[in-house]
Amino acid sequence: IGSSQSRLFTQLASGLSMPVGFAALGAEADAASEAAAAAIASAAKPHPFIGVSKQGVAGVVHTTGNADCHAIVCGDAPVETAVKYLADAGLCSRVMVDCSAAADQAASAKAAAARVSAGGAEVAGVILNSYLKAGAQPHPPLDEAPDAAARLETGVSISEPCIDWDTTHAVLSELAAAVKARRAATGSAKANGASGPAAKKRRSR
Repeated sequence: IGSSQSRLFTQLASGLSMPVGFAALGAEADAASEAAAAAIASAAKPHPFIGVSKQGVAGVVHTTGNADCHAIVCGDAPVETAVKYLADAGLCSRVMVDCSAAADQAASAKAAAARVSAGGAEVAGVILNSYLKAGAQPHPPLDEAPDAAARLETGVSISEPCIDWDTTHAVLSELAAAVKARRAATGSAKANGASGPAAKKRRSR
């Protein structure tokens, strides 16, 4: 979720039976990290709010809270700031590194792998934009030029810039090796995210 300060998104996250990430992104690392930590703490609690039932009837929706939320930090930014605010709030001080937001996705992923390989438990995972070929191409307005699709290059993203398949394989292999190294160093699979709080069932009425 990109807007960590949105009460609406926090309420919705509290009712989802799945992990949800809150972005700790922005020019002001302290403010962004503090907002993400506050959103995670809030989403972990039950929330009542006005909603609509499956039958289309307005009513009060009650959530039980989502204990599986986490912070997402930019791949170019240090993780220490977000980790500090999470720890100060009594939350799990592990983050997801958004390598796709970095200037160089592969380099950002390699840096995350190095941190993991050194035994650091603060990185829980990474986000990558990956496709068959590297880069991106503009999506043509098909309503104005129906034949424009024929000029698109197959295998190149029409949305976000991506790393290619070979780079993806190399990055994932390096990350996997880093996880094995951390597991060997700590003597535990827990530091690698192999275990954690199971998602709790949500309810609404």
